[in-house]
Amino acid sequence: MGVGVFFVIALVLAGVAYVVFGTMRDNKKIKQLHENGTILGRNKDFYKQIYYFTANTGDFSAIASAIDFNLLRTMKISVKPDIPGGRIVFRMRRRVFEAILQSDGMQDGEHLYTFGFLRWQESAGLMKGDISANALLTAVERAFVKVDPSATVQSAQAAFKERFF
Repeated sequence: MGVGVFFVIALVLAGVAYVVFGTMRDNKKIKQLHENGTILGRNKDFYKQIYYFTANTGDFSAIASAIDFNLLRTMKISVKPDIPGGRIVFRMRRRVFEAILQSDGMQDGEHLYTFGFLRWQESAGLMKGDISANALLTAVERAFVKVDPSATVQSAQAAFKERFF
């Protein structure tokens, strides 16, 4: 066996080690995010659902203020609020995904809000940036509970087709 064969074997072993240690590091990070409540256990297709929130408050600025924007920045999510318009657009860097939270008025004395992912990229059938998307949805859910502990959320399968960009 020549030096070239040993070099190829060493290169393959280094590649395998890189993947194994990278996966272990990612799993450890995900476990920490679960433990500190940044993300929650969700269905793998959670981003294909629309989330309908009901709350006793119609103060959209209070809900927006309760969202942990600093956490979202660490997850590489930009925030574009339009408080007078009753909407906030969230985008992950490199346009991996885009989501919106909007006020939908009142019904039966309760204020209605909708949250959903408008666009996303997929790889091998899974959403890219799913951990950041999970953190975003969790931050929105926590904001509603912080502003109105009796707030509720229901989800339904999105009616639009998957969009990729």
